[in-house]
Amino acid sequence: MREAPGFNFTEEQARDLVGMLHQAATLLNDSAGYAKDNCDGNVAEPFLRHIAQILADLGWDVLEQGFYKEHPSLRPPSSSLPK
Repeated sequence: MREAPGFNFTEEQARDLVGMLHQAATLLNDSAGYAKDNCDGNVAEPFLRHIAQILADLGWDVLEQGFYKEHPSLRPPSSSLPK
């Protein structure tokens, strides 16, 4: 397991950054959907694996460990993790 980043941004900075990261995650997810729907499986599969790893790292290492632990109010209501 990797060490959590434990960012020390102010809550306002964290809120702005988390918003941008959520937008990035949406775009990454959309790119995966596009590849899955429009590309041959042998072309899409390696791409999808990489995107899945990026999203997992972003979600756990950056958002959860780096931001939500310090600023739990920024965790989306849809999060299944405890606050």
